[in-house]
Amino acid sequence: MKIEVGDTVELNNGEVHKVDRMIGDDPDHMNAFGDGPFVIDGLRYHKDGRRAYYGYSHNLSVKRILRNASPNTLANLHVGPGDVVGFHNPQKNKMTLYTIQGWANGRCYHMGQDFGGAFNMDPDSCWRVVRRASDDTQSSQEGEPKLWRDMTDAEKGALLLAHREGKVIENNADGTFFAAPPVWDDDVAYRIKPDDIPTLWRDMTDEEKANVPADVLDDPTNPLRIPWNECGRAAKGAVLLAEHEGKEVEFWCASDGEWVKDDDFSPSRAVFNALPYRVKPESVRETMTGYYDAAHRITFDLIDGEPDCSSIKMEPVRETVTLMIDDGSMGGPQAIGIIDLIDGEPDCSSIKMEKL
Repeated sequence: MKIEVGDTVELNNGEVHKVDRMIGDDPDHMNAFGDGPFVIDGLRYHKDGRRAYYGYSHNLSVKRILRNASPNTLANLHVGPGDVVGFHNPQKNKMTLYTIQGWANGRCYHMGQDFGGAFNMDPDSCWRVVRRASDDTQSSQEGEPKLWRDMTDAEKGALLLAHREGKVIENNADGTFFAAPPVWDDDVAYRIKPDDIPTLWRDMTDEEKANVPADVLDDPTNPLRIPWNECGRAAKGAVLLAEHEGKEVEFWCASDGEWVKDDDFSPSRAVFNALPYRVKPESVRETMTGYYDAAHRITFDLIDGEPDCSSIKMEPVRETVTLMIDDGSMGGPQAIGIIDLIDGEPDCSSIKMEKL
């Protein structure tokens, strides 16, 4: 894939935009921050569609080039009263959020968060839907995105404490919530990642406990931190078998706020009977990909979220293949064909022929 100015592209997050322009005259140019020269919705891309130094799978990288498509407008996004939309300001590199008030004479209006009162919105600009008024699937924690400057001191304090405790903080600077180190910008909304808010046994009502699925109750990794004296026979048996087989057993240390290896596993003793125990989960390994420049890919593994420095590798993205061209005569090859492969795909613009 090779993007050009004027193309309509779809990003991995589903948004549709035009390739607005190219900075300079070198499509392979990359600045010191890893940005390419092509501008899409105020952000810079490489000619292969990658957003800055991120990989092809990043939510803002280009998924495909579309034909006969139009960019996101308020009209083709079918927004209505109560929907929250965002508009990216490339000069300030910020997303401004608006709540739709309604339509009149082909124009869309909102109750301005920054301006107060009704504010006329241009339906032909590029917008992103942040939240639908009809969307009742979002967590009660989220509600309507609330900017940092609009939060109470208690709300800000709760986010700061969650961040200090290691919970994942998401922001919607790009229009949709995604995980990133928080900078606490006044014009950005923040939240604790919903999946990062655990439901614990100690916080459940008797009714909620009764409705916990059996596979969760019997899970030897004890995700609910159920105390040993309240665990079922299946869960206890799984932990005892793991300990018998030499696997690592841990207990929840409330003072440290983490699971700790138990070198003297004795849950039957009264003093330890109320502690949650578990079999230590298998380490989770995932591979991260980044780009040093247009020609080199860097990969490294994360083990349980921590980088494994021994796994760091740098690989060429572009490789050159040489072919000998022979017309079948007895005189041997008459020419050499040279072509570049980018991530295994031929770059047709690089084909060269040289006579022998």
